[in-house]
Amino acid sequence: KDSQFIQPAVLEDQADMAEEAAEETKNPNATGKYTKKYDPEEISPLKQPKQPTNATNQDTSVTISDSPEANPPKKKTKYKIADHYENAIAQLELNKRSQSVFLCLLALCIILAIALIGMIIFWPKIYDYMTADVCVEKECLDASSQILRWSNISLDPCKEPFEWSCGKFDSEFQHHNFHGMQRGEWNFDSNLEYQEISDIHSFISKLPKETVSYSAQVKLKVLHKNCMDLESSDDIEGMTTVNKAIANLDGFWILGDSLLVWDFRKQFIKLQSEYGVSPFVRIRVENRKSHPHDGIIVIDEGEVSLPSKMFYRLGPRSEIIEGFKILLRDVAILMGVVHDRAKQFAEDIFNYEKRIINTINVTQQNDDREINREISLGSVMKIAPSLPLLDIITSLYPNSRVTENTIVLVKDLEVLRSMSIVVSTTDIQVLNMYLIWSLIRRYIPYISRDYRIAHEEFERKLYGFREPRPKWYFCTKLVRDWMYFGVDALRENQQLIVVHQKDTTHESKIFFSEKFTVDRDNQSDELVKLIFFHIRNELKGSVNDDGRITDSLRAYITDRLSAISLQIGIPDDAVHADEFVNSYYEDFTPQKLYFVNNLRHRWKFIKARMEKQLANQTRTEKLISALYPINDDQEKRFVQFHPELNTVVVSRRALRRPYFHQNYPLSVNFARIGKDFIEIIVQAIKFHQESHKRMQNGTKTTPTTENQVIRETFKCLTRTTSYDITSVPIEAKTKLYVEVESNRILLRAFKSFLKSIDHNHPIYDSTVPDTVTYDSFGLRRRLRQPGLRVFSEEELLVLTQLQRYCALSEGSPYDRIKIFLEAEFPRKEIFDILWHHVPELSSALSCDNVDIKECRDVL
Repeated sequence: KDSQFIQPAVLEDQADMAEEAAEETKNPNATGKYTKKYDPEEISPLKQPKQPTNATNQDTSVTISDSPEANPPKKKTKYKIADHYENAIAQLELNKRSQSVFLCLLALCIILAIALIGMIIFWPKIYDYMTADVCVEKECLDASSQILRWSNISLDPCKEPFEWSCGKFDSEFQHHNFHGMQRGEWNFDSNLEYQEISDIHSFISKLPKETVSYSAQVKLKVLHKNCMDLESSDDIEGMTTVNKAIANLDGFWILGDSLLVWDFRKQFIKLQSEYGVSPFVRIRVENRKSHPHDGIIVIDEGEVSLPSKMFYRLGPRSEIIEGFKILLRDVAILMGVVHDRAKQFAEDIFNYEKRIINTINVTQQNDDREINREISLGSVMKIAPSLPLLDIITSLYPNSRVTENTIVLVKDLEVLRSMSIVVSTTDIQVLNMYLIWSLIRRYIPYISRDYRIAHEEFERKLYGFREPRPKWYFCTKLVRDWMYFGVDALRENQQLIVVHQKDTTHESKIFFSEKFTVDRDNQSDELVKLIFFHIRNELKGSVNDDGRITDSLRAYITDRLSAISLQIGIPDDAVHADEFVNSYYEDFTPQKLYFVNNLRHRWKFIKARMEKQLANQTRTEKLISALYPINDDQEKRFVQFHPELNTVVVSRRALRRPYFHQNYPLSVNFARIGKDFIEIIVQAIKFHQESHKRMQNGTKTTPTTENQVIRETFKCLTRTTSYDITSVPIEAKTKLYVEVESNRILLRAFKSFLKSIDHNHPIYDSTVPDTVTYDSFGLRRRLRQPGLRVFSEEELLVLTQLQRYCALSEGSPYDRIKIFLEAEFPRKEIFDILWHHVPELSSALSCDNVDIKECRDVL
């Protein structure tokens, strides 16, 4: 009975002993666990005490049975791990102290293995831009600094596009020297103009003082110095010239002068021809839209006091209207008029100008009237008999042999007729006051301090500035506007500057600079040509692919675009020698006694330049007249278009820092100068379309009424704004259309330009030498920009382009009237319109959740 129940441990030991004995039999030399000498004191397992007989089978014994179910396999996993561990210890011959070190190293290896596997699984992706080469040239650093100064690239461009591109613009302007002094909106163009005027001021201040009096160099210096001394002039000095001018016009009725012998026609001729003041009608010279596109005398509606006709619709309690009446009243009081009569004078002038504007608005509601009509001057005189047009034109251009048979261009025949009626139905006292006020209004910014303060108060209400502009800025801007060509000529070729009086001999007048080199370092002109002609080709392709225009118009515009040329900077023959520059300003002599006298001398210069446009000019003179328009109301842009020559002229001001540099990233240069090229070529296309229209319909044209498509498109573009479509000027609408379309063309043209670079395709008809390649400008390197390496070239182009619309984000009253003063929407609103209506912008930044509303292409 006892032999049937044996302890499991004893059976296991017996089995192990049997196995060991078998191994010893096979291998006598082996030493096993039980081969050691027998210890007599050791108790044999067989002689160990037996278990009690009453022990249960489950607790103390196992039943010996031959069936597998009765003897399940034993679980030896933990014993095998222990055996492996002991074998490893035995093979390494480690003692107990070394075993702890071994365990630590083993645990550390396991941890490192797990960490390595985790790093392999979760290692971040290395993007291509992180391994790309970065441009470290100073021009790249300069360009990156310009962009980073205004942008906040830490934001999400898809959710906050304006803050992403212009987020730091406000804070950067808070520390600007011009803060609180800007007129109207401070934006990208305002900042650029400030830098330009600062550079010109520094340039003028370094010009030598002593040289020949007839040189443009001296005239620049004298005009600037005389303007800077304007602050010290007193009331008597400031009004001397004005009183002489009033006496020349036979008196001012409000001052008590008699009007018995006062003749409107006589004084009107004097006012137009001698002082350049243009009430009722304005006469100037433009290029005609019909062939041969030469100069033609233009008759247009006259000037009024307020900068926009819309202001005359405002109520009498409007801040602008009240400010204008206060200005009229204060000027009359300063001239010696009693308060009550000065107040009545203000009411009379405002009401009369309002009558003129209302008459024009009513006339322009007729869509059947003739506009832009080329007609003989004799026929015009019959339409407007109250206006002495022939006498005015012959006084303005005495050498042009103007007669009744001379063909002139009348902008609006019905408006001209209505102005003649207004003159014929006005009392002589009102006509006298209105003509004299038009003269005084021209002189106010340049006479004594009290008059200028009154004028500044009115402009403060109009533009919203807190402080007047510093005198150096005012005077430098005046010199730039009056002598733009002279400033640029001397800056482009500083060898023309005479340093010492001893050099002012006759030879200096025909001085030729052997050291003269136009800013053409490292073939920057060729890069500009590549960009221009590539954009020209893109626009020409768009015209060819447009099936909505007639075949004759498509062929005509395509031919004109194929023949278009590019002139970079002032022609060489105009800046090689100082004789051309000095002769250009021979009709302008700055006055040193009273600054206000310079107004008449400048008008004499403007008349002479306009009359030369009626004569046979050389190509150089035509290009200069296009690049430097002499009229104050003409927009002074970096890029201009001359219709007669079919030539785009780009100023070298546009090719200077901080606007352009050949080593700037291609994206930056393309977004700036490329955008300018697109806008000017679109303007050229519009001009050629008008020319083709005249060829088809003759000289008679009528206003182009806004059809349903145009109205719907404008509503589509301005759906997020509150502008009334009927009150927005057509010029502002046209600019908005051009902005939307030019951004689309810009992105498309840039992509195709990159493709041409990648495939090394030449730019057709670019007039670039064969020795100039893309590698010459480093365009194939595709370097990333410091601080902006996360952006691709296309994304950098979008960022640079969007920064052109940076402006102060805080709402100001000027935002509501800018569209009427500048015929342009506020930049922030243009930004929003572009973001939601030009899908190419958001798609370039991989933004998928932008609310895009595409409108019909009006252009």
